[in-house]
Amino acid sequence: MAGYDKKTRHERYIKNKERENAQSKAYREQHKEEIKAWRQKHRKENQEEIQKKQREWAEKNREHVREYMREYYVAHKAELRAKNKEYIKAHKEELREKQKEYRKKNAEHIKKKKKEWANRNREHVRKFRRDYIRQRYAEDPEFKDRVRARRKQSYKKFLSEERARRALSRAIRSGKVVRQPCEICGAEPAEAHHDDYNYPLEIRWLCSVCHAEWHRNNQPIRKEANDELAR
Repeated sequence: MAGYDKKTRHERYIKNKERENAQSKAYREQHKEEIKAWRQKHRKENQEEIQKKQREWAEKNREHVREYMREYYVAHKAELRAKNKEYIKAHKEELREKQKEYRKKNAEHIKKKKKEWANRNREHVRKFRRDYIRQRYAEDPEFKDRVRARRKQSYKKFLSEERARRALSRAIRSGKVVRQPCEICGAEPAEAHHDDYNYPLEIRWLCSVCHAEWHRNNQPIRKEANDELAR
């Protein structure tokens, strides 16, 4: 009898629960807009507290959040990309201004990150540059002529640099100068760098990344500069 009572009590509980769920669902359907308005009002009034709790929960369940985000992205990839494109088109100028502001505020951080990435991916950077030039040569027949014209102008404008480079090339071929790794980071192969182009064989060896960084922040001494100082 005791077992029967327990069973009937459980059945009654299940039926009551189902009835309550049905009533709750009907109420929600009937007062849908009111509930929505109340939720929005509650979120506005308690925005900081809700965000704080969300952050705390996300910190505690970081792996779960990452997994959920990955699964959600995979399931809605096309939809998310389409929405992203629409948003970018609609807010193009606004996003551009935000990017400019961010770059100005974080110029040093961006430069540091770029250098770190380039150091980690030296071969990729070199390959990308080579492939880009080859592609331009293949796609644009006039590109080669423009490059040659710029080189001629550069040769006339920076005559002391060209003479120093040619003298150094002859010294390397003859064995007077031996190639060394980068003196800053130790990477190989390194490029010959002149602090003063008036002394062709007084050089330092720098990798392409360190070399570019030096020229971004410094100016080498040229013959024209020395002539001006002499005057």
